[in-house]
Amino acid sequence: MTNHSNYVQNGHLSEEYKIREILRRKLKQLENIASVATPSATTPQISSLSTSYLDHEPTASDLNQRRQYQRRSSLDDGSSNVAQVAAAIESGEPLDIDQ
Repeated sequence: MTNHSNYVQNGHLSEEYKIREILRRKLKQLENIASVATPSATTPQISSLSTSYLDHEPTASDLNQRRQYQRRSSLDDGSSNVAQVAAAIESGEPLDIDQ
């Protein structure tokens, strides 16, 4: 049983390593792209976002809820984030500072 656990863990780590390498390559590509001076088309505008929720310290319940959400979302669509970053880079459109 221990060998099986090790194989499963090694397989998981191998996949994580591959994703990490993909992201590092994409990040290198982003470093070579110059930002654009035009205003962002991002909605909502950065100035309209509220950060008042940062004023209170999260409770243990809040933290547990975040962990549960992160586990679910990482299992559901972990590779889609990589795909979104890759698509943005491959589109060749310049990024602005807000992005």
